[in-house]
Amino acid sequence: MNLQAIFCPNPGCLDKYEVGKGNIISHGRKRQRCKCTCCGKTFAYRRGAPFYGLRSEVNEIICVVTLVAYGCPIPAIVAAFERDERTIGEWLQRAGDHAELFHHQQMRPLDLQQVQVDELWLRMQQQVMWVAMAVAVGSRLWLGAVCRPKRDKKLAEQILTCVYNWAKPVALVIAFDGWNVYFDLCLKIFSEPFYSGRKGRPAMKIWEQLTLVQVVKHTRANTWAGIRQVLWGSCTRFQRLIERTQGAGGINTAYIERLNATFRGHLSILVRRSRCPACCARREFVPPACSFTPVRSRRSSAVSRPRDH
Repeated sequence: MNLQAIFCPNPGCLDKYEVGKGNIISHGRKRQRCKCTCCGKTFAYRRGAPFYGLRSEVNEIICVVTLVAYGCPIPAIVAAFERDERTIGEWLQRAGDHAELFHHQQMRPLDLQQVQVDELWLRMQQQVMWVAMAVAVGSRLWLGAVCRPKRDKKLAEQILTCVYNWAKPVALVIAFDGWNVYFDLCLKIFSEPFYSGRKGRPAMKIWEQLTLVQVVKHTRANTWAGIRQVLWGSCTRFQRLIERTQGAGGINTAYIERLNATFRGHLSILVRRSRCPACCARREFVPPACSFTPVRSRRSSAVSRPRDH
């Protein structure tokens, strides 16, 4: 057991969530339990991990999750490891929940400079699911994804809220395609309350250094348009951020489209024509609840935005 890599999960402990302080000691090697010398509480070594409460081998679970991530079909894994399909589904659900929590814990405001947003769709059993994703161009940081059964306003609102939770209130460029819903929602989400000293609800003030750009590739008649325009903000600031993040070029969404192509190439369920469409064996699965939008927000309760989780 690596006791220097874990922390005390007791909320009442003075050293809670502190890693490497030397307050964690072994409390049994057969059952792999730990003890905090600060509060005296004991807990399982695997607590908080996706392997907690499972009797299967850790290497086997890691191998199964890795095979699924690289596109191996579930029936092949069931036949090779001689495991029940429901067991494999539970391992995948645990791994996904743990990855989502880790993603939320690592979230902190960053200087994103330029963000590109786009959507893709995947074929599920008896339905189609839309996935919206965002990426920071300068660092190639994947900011997250949101899944919904329809390409509606809620989909755009959730992914932009994810970008807002990542971004610092500094110079920022958001690039998107010809879907006009993004422009209105950006002005709504990227705004802060302006307190003037008067009574009543404060007015919302849009970020001063926010720049919104749009790439319209096709018109409604499905003809090539190729329109690139700055919808909001300063063109000079936009050009400066473009030089910092991608070196040269103009308004584009090439980086998020390249990321979408990477996901389609490595995940079999995202392929447009696939023999194994995405599905979920859990009965409580509801498509609108399949969301990876962070639940935390820096906004106060008076100006919070409604979100679906």
